[in-house]
Amino acid sequence: MKTHFHLLLFFFVCLHFGVHAENAKQGVSVWKIDPHSGDKEFIEVDTIALNYHSKTNPVYNHTIATSWLGNLGLPAESKIYFDKNQGYVTHSFLFKNTYASYFLSPENNSFYNTKTPFSNVSYHTGGFTYREEDNISGLFTVNATPKLNFSLLANYIYGRGAYQNQATDGLSGALYGSYLGDKYGIHFITALNNLKHFENGGIADINQLTSTIESYNLPVNLSNAWSIFHSFYLYASQQYHLGFHTNDNKFVPVTTFGHSISFEQNQKKYYEKSISDFYQNSYYSTTSTNDTVAFNVLKNTAYISLNEGFHKWALMGVRAFIDFDIEQNTDLTADWSLRKKTTSLVYAGGDISKTKGNTTYHALGKMMLLGDARGEYELNGKLNTQLKLGSQNIQLQGKALLVSSNPYHHLEHYYSNHFMWERDYENIVRTQCSGSISLPNKVANITLKAGVENTTNYIYFDTNALPQQYSNAIQIVHGEATLNLHLGNIHFENTAIFQQSSNEAILPLPSLSSYHNLYVTHTLFNVLKFQIGADCRYHTAYYANAYMPATGQFYRQTETLIGNYPFINLYANFHLKRTRFFVMYYNLSEAIFTDKNYTLVPNYPLNPGMVKFGLSWNFYD
Repeated sequence: MKTHFHLLLFFFVCLHFGVHAENAKQGVSVWKIDPHSGDKEFIEVDTIALNYHSKTNPVYNHTIATSWLGNLGLPAESKIYFDKNQGYVTHSFLFKNTYASYFLSPENNSFYNTKTPFSNVSYHTGGFTYREEDNISGLFTVNATPKLNFSLLANYIYGRGAYQNQATDGLSGALYGSYLGDKYGIHFITALNNLKHFENGGIADINQLTSTIESYNLPVNLSNAWSIFHSFYLYASQQYHLGFHTNDNKFVPVTTFGHSISFEQNQKKYYEKSISDFYQNSYYSTTSTNDTVAFNVLKNTAYISLNEGFHKWALMGVRAFIDFDIEQNTDLTADWSLRKKTTSLVYAGGDISKTKGNTTYHALGKMMLLGDARGEYELNGKLNTQLKLGSQNIQLQGKALLVSSNPYHHLEHYYSNHFMWERDYENIVRTQCSGSISLPNKVANITLKAGVENTTNYIYFDTNALPQQYSNAIQIVHGEATLNLHLGNIHFENTAIFQQSSNEAILPLPSLSSYHNLYVTHTLFNVLKFQIGADCRYHTAYYANAYMPATGQFYRQTETLIGNYPFINLYANFHLKRTRFFVMYYNLSEAIFTDKNYTLVPNYPLNPGMVKFGLSWNFYD
């Protein structure tokens, strides 16, 4: 009851900020920024109802296949190698990766400019009484002046879980904004991410899924364990432009001086009230566990940019930059005292870019000048072009990457109650090339992608859930095909990804992963748009990584094949003026198939079949 009160209170607070004005002029611009350079990339306002149901599960926002523990708010990692967060060059926190789907960060934050105040309230729920999941979010954005905007965003997750000791509780929020003047501009963010969830260690006997026992009554491996992740960051990126005004008084920037600063604070904790026989070792206590690690980083970047097209000797945009980072890692030591290690790092680099015309490109080079003696470097580039073949537009894209990066600090040094290791790894070296071709068409949109990567000194968690480095090279081949058919009101969207690892014992991948979505669209009374259909996710069977609660990491296992099981949802999406809503029957596969193998991670089944509902309402005042 208390939780529902908090949800309703938050809902009505958001309603207070935005009053429904049916005839209000929208006038909303939205963009994301590159946290390093401050460059803007404009995007559409999120008002599209098509496939709205699929956007409510954040673990599928950037991948079609994922290793996920099954309840909203629980850790996840992509099964598609090219979609994984590799964490190269820019140092980060090892224990943050599995929570990335739920995070607010400068990389995924959207900035606004509005002619009238704009707000949005969204609420998603589903599941059985007392076991349901709830997710409520609110956005309020307003311009104080035509150039100055302030925004407030909050997102709350409460997933009780269909199985014992699986509940999640997550709150993310941000206060941010921008000032965009002719000569001076700034983007600023202050945000927090707090995630908490119980750890049940998986179902004790996964075969009991086929029994008549209710999911919540199935025995689990842990009953008194939970994890907490805290993250807080401050970010500001400012630019000063030199330029000129055109005859119509429009300012054209020629040279830009920029500076960005960010402070990020992360902490991961793992608790146990009592110790069971789930773990092989208990190093500092046999009665309870209180593990903690932390990572703080202060980043400064200064740059000068000669903007595209305004210098005779630099027809493309040219930028030079220098980064100065201070990192602090906090963890336990071998004698179980708390230690802090502070490191200063200096990088220098530059990039060139062309953003105008049918052919665009961007290339960047970056190298460590001071810091770790092993050094780091990064070279990457991408090229986009459009060709005309008869009446058909063809879009081509190519990417290349060469990176040498230090391993995460906690991959080399880690002490906790159940796991500890001291390592001295070599740099991870990755070389990657990829390309794509897209043929958009009213009837059939076709996209083909291919890529290959060579990785040396790959680091993974072995079958004992301990980090190891494989010194030889591993090749990963990636092929992807997307075919979206549109025949009147009938639509059939398909994506298939082929992957192959040259060493499945170290880096296992599903050979084939696919997503299919068949639906019908129509409009009633010229105002109510609806979409009714079914979607399906599938991947071939392979020895998918298991999950270790004490470290929050996915690790190798060779006992259980995961996959070869279609995961099906039935749904209906609706759009009425400024309101979107959906109804979905989640995990229809459970009712269709006698085999109850609906797991993406060994011993962690997805939630059983259930009805889900969602609503998103925009307000303009």
